[in-house]
Amino acid sequence: MTKIKIITLMLAFLILNSCEKNINVTLKPYQSQLAVECILQPNHVPTLHLGKSVAFFDSLTKNLDLFVNDALVTISNVNGIDTLHTVSKYNYYQCREEFFYQGRIPVLQGQSYHLKIEYNGNVYEADTEMNIDAVQIDSISYIAAFSDLYGEHEGVVVSFRDLPNEKNYYRYRMDRTLQSSNTDIPNCANGPYFASEIGRSVFFDKNTDGAPLTIVIEPAFQHQVGDTALVFLETLDAASARFFDDLDRQKSAKVNPFIEPVFINSNIAGAFGIFGASNDSRPIRFTYPE
Repeated sequence: MTKIKIITLMLAFLILNSCEKNINVTLKPYQSQLAVECILQPNHVPTLHLGKSVAFFDSLTKNLDLFVNDALVTISNVNGIDTLHTVSKYNYYQCREEFFYQGRIPVLQGQSYHLKIEYNGNVYEADTEMNIDAVQIDSISYIAAFSDLYGEHEGVVVSFRDLPNEKNYYRYRMDRTLQSSNTDIPNCANGPYFASEIGRSVFFDKNTDGAPLTIVIEPAFQHQVGDTALVFLETLDAASARFFDDLDRQKSAKVNPFIEPVFINSNIAGAFGIFGASNDSRPIRFTYPE
């Protein structure tokens, strides 16, 4: 037996017979922050998700436990102040009630908006401009298989022309109705019910100003032949695009040890989150061919 084989066997023996040792780690005190997400859309009343951040090992996971329901939330422009109120809706896909704040005055294109949150004696404020142009989708198609970082998937192909002479940031969305025969529907749902698939990736028009663009998106829900959906492209403002891109890259860093960790930028001083604006394209109806 050669010396290399002997060393290899010794190393294997040591690895297989190594001892386990429990190490107690003292966790440092965690200071919770408000978590805010509010993306304004023209001709829609404002909706704002307001929660509190928790430590990584915290046991709080339910929406109701994380939701902050006793804040004073207002969104204002030159025309006046809209005071948001708490509402809820049932998420059948996750089998739980979702809570958020909702206003009563539709957002107007071309207006500046100011967010103010008063909570526990503190005030959190941010500003955004509702001056985002909507892009036009040229066509929707389907591809049985495409490859990305996470493997091979089927895909919905969206073709459009970039808005010229400006920096643009796009995100995909598909609205559809899930039928009771769909295996994605959990036990709490009788179906059919509405579902919205929002793309996790943000697409930038750097070096492609005004050019034809094509993006391919993996569907989030299972489907059957003949299922229909409405496909949108959301045009985001710069702050929103940066926030959602940070989230996407942070998720990628969790599953890939070779990706550098990402710090998420917030545009709300003292809180974690985003107050921004977006504008939807006109929807294109899409039918799954298989």
